[in-house]
Amino acid sequence: AVVALALVIALALPGTAHAGTITAGEPAATSADPKSVVFRVSVQAPAGLQSATLDYKLFNPDTTVGGSQPAEVNGSTAIDATVTLETNTATRYIPIGSRFTYTWTLVDKEGARIVTPQREFVFLDGRYQWQEKTTGNFTVYWYGDNARNADLALQAASSTTTANEALLNVKLTYPIRLVVWRREAEGEMAQQSRGGAFDRQVV
Repeated sequence: AVVALALVIALALPGTAHAGTITAGEPAATSADPKSVVFRVSVQAPAGLQSATLDYKLFNPDTTVGGSQPAEVNGSTAIDATVTLETNTATRYIPIGSRFTYTWTLVDKEGARIVTPQREFVFLDGRYQWQEKTTGNFTVYWYGDNARNADLALQAASSTTTANEALLNVKLTYPIRLVVWRREAEGEMAQQSRGGAFDRQVV
């Protein structure tokens, strides 16, 4: 009877029922087009979600850059937290083929905090179904009936790099990702705009 009474009292105490009970589903990243990446995670927080923050890193050959961006949560107990990262604006350009790693930091109203496991995402133009092939340090992405051009790009990148390594007495140490659209018009949306006059001269 004493044990039962203690259990009833413990359950009745305020603030004990929800502590540390944040759960998160599998995080996902998608890019319906080359203008943005949408990061999403499903969260259950019985105490009410205080904040959900996306932390991401973008890898370049010489440095790693990144940032944080909060999702709107409004104290919800169950929510699909979403952050949209614009990739092609007047102040930011993230090219197709870029590699991200990202985590979510989730905090509830009682101070419980979790960080989701790190996930990796290669940013591709979501309008197409991409295939990939890797040879050494080089990975090529293509879609449709464009496998021949993808192979040519892979061979050209590999042979040119080998020649330049010998010429300059250096060694390429980082991976190269090549993105091959089937035709120029299909890749225009992914290009960084430099003005109408410049774009008209680009082939």
